[in-house]
Amino acid sequence: MQDDKKRNLLAYMGCALVALIFSFHYIAAKEVMSAGITPYALSSFRGIVGGLLILLMFRKKIVVSHIRSNIVSILIMGFLGFFINQIFFMNGLKLSSALNGALISNTIPVVSFIFAFFAGVERGGLKKSLGVAISFSCVTYLVFNGSGDTGSVHNFLNMGNLYIFLNVVSFCAAFVLGKKVMNGDIAFEMITGLMLLFGGSLMLFVAREEMLDVLIYLQRGKKEFLLILFETIMSTSVVYYLNLWTLKKLNVSKVTFFAYLQPIITAIGEIFFLQKYPELIAIIPFVGILFGGVLILRDNS
Repeated sequence: MQDDKKRNLLAYMGCALVALIFSFHYIAAKEVMSAGITPYALSSFRGIVGGLLILLMFRKKIVVSHIRSNIVSILIMGFLGFFINQIFFMNGLKLSSALNGALISNTIPVVSFIFAFFAGVERGGLKKSLGVAISFSCVTYLVFNGSGDTGSVHNFLNMGNLYIFLNVVSFCAAFVLGKKVMNGDIAFEMITGLMLLFGGSLMLFVAREEMLDVLIYLQRGKKEFLLILFETIMSTSVVYYLNLWTLKKLNVSKVTFFAYLQPIITAIGEIFFLQKYPELIAIIPFVGILFGGVLILRDNS
């Protein structure tokens, strides 16, 4: 019993670390892209290098027979959880603000619960259903509101926020699929590495002519080198590794709940690093999304 509590505590700490790292990922990625690096080149570099690092570190966990028996699921996870996920995320972040990116990511617990419910991974009750309705209402308001650093807004539709939300949907689908795959004895380290490597390799077909720009950017100075290092190791290898590690130990709702920490951390980061203060209009829907998430977690069904 004591060992279970200790394992759960470590898993919760892992979830909190993911929220912390990913909060600064919004700021770091936006900084790199402001220097002219395309979203596709940055994503491809992160996926390929980050995936190879994990596979190299945990090479003893690679079992060819497990890859063969789960190849379709791994390919789908790579496509949804990194390739198409990063296309939506990076393009959305380019058209919206870092805080809006973190704010919309607060729907991860809600969307994950919906996928988990229909996949038979989790059960739901009245509180979870009410939480889903409240959170989706708030994110819909944010998506159709034209605030933030948007570069292309068609009437009331904020394309940047919409792209970020679609990134959430694709990530959650891959997340729940990963939970089902890891119910067996397949190593989550192998899944993580292959998922990133496949997703990053797919992105290479889109960004192959722009990959040199990342290498040139790396050599500009210490700040640029550290930003790429953070984006590749911390926000890719470490975050994806911790995501699947905690998913192995906790249910989907508990793991994704920690996404609610991201807007607060991101807002603080923007104040200190970018001297940018959050707008009141971004705080209002966050409160609603947070309340919806609490309802989901308090449901014991």
